[in-house]
Amino acid sequence: MALHPETGNVLAWVGGINHHHFKFDHVKSRRQSGSAFKPFVYAAALESGMEPCDYQRNILSVYTDYEEWTPRNTGDEYGGRFSLQAALAQSINTIAVNLALETGISEIQQLSAELGIRSLIPPEPSIALGTADISLLEMAGAYTAFANAGVPAAPRIITSIYTADGEKIYDFSDDTESEPEPVISEETAAAMVQMLSKAVDNGTGRHLRQTYGIRHAVAGKTGTTQNFADGWFLGMTPDLVFGSWVGGSIPRVRFSGNMGYASQTALPIAGNFLNNLKTYADLEPQKANFYPHQTNTSYNLACEDYLDDRRRDRFRDFVTGRNSDDPREVNGEKEESRNVIQRVRRFFSRD
Repeated sequence: MALHPETGNVLAWVGGINHHHFKFDHVKSRRQSGSAFKPFVYAAALESGMEPCDYQRNILSVYTDYEEWTPRNTGDEYGGRFSLQAALAQSINTIAVNLALETGISEIQQLSAELGIRSLIPPEPSIALGTADISLLEMAGAYTAFANAGVPAAPRIITSIYTADGEKIYDFSDDTESEPEPVISEETAAAMVQMLSKAVDNGTGRHLRQTYGIRHAVAGKTGTTQNFADGWFLGMTPDLVFGSWVGGSIPRVRFSGNMGYASQTALPIAGNFLNNLKTYADLEPQKANFYPHQTNTSYNLACEDYLDDRRRDRFRDFVTGRNSDDPREVNGEKEESRNVIQRVRRFFSRD
């Protein structure tokens, strides 16, 4: 699916591989969104007072309030600290879950709804990893807010209606009674565009550059669900928001091994789509850079991606009597009190 980020006008809609044999529209079907949902978590975090250059510890944690749930990273790699922008670009699961709890699950639910996601977002920390079932239609519509200064554009299929004689009898562009209000600040939206650009330049979406040779401005996020049942890529250029989903007609039909990652399933569709746009004479060439309003932000994004603090962490664990190789136990009440202290510290540390 592809749409214009300001108007919401739908420019491409492919609901399946063959409607004659498979009469089901997967643009509107609800499937687990995987890490493609993470930008909403990070946007909510920025709105709550966090910053792209804040650092989070990459540590395996067991959440005792949620049936001893222990989310793991791809490759089971832990240690050190990642900046928030690098954690999103590299899709670090441990940090996404911790960030969701620090930000507040209800805040993420509310933001998702305001961005246009009508599907149920359960009150569970696992939503940070994309366990909620959401449609591609909703996901693409929500991503428009990042490219449109914080204002989501509702997908619109029909712009006007004419009679057989050519008389315009309805213009849907006149439906808006007032200017839509931004759901997230322009600062947050611009920061998210830059963070998602980083994901394409040297993160999970880097194959757009390396394999498909995309050189113009593009930002986006991959998403792979459990057991490789779904692959997603949601992205944007200055004048386009697009998304691709790959999966079986039912979630039990899955890929296997490394070929099931979204970088191997959904991202290639996006790469070929962007390259094919250049072949149409009636389409403007993709812009080399995003528009200033899409990337200008006062947030600092000039920071190291990763700090190797593992020795300090191990010393601290030793002093506190914790085994560094064991998952950290996270209790809801303790986590909430720690989050309040962190927010107070951030408030007084700002200029």
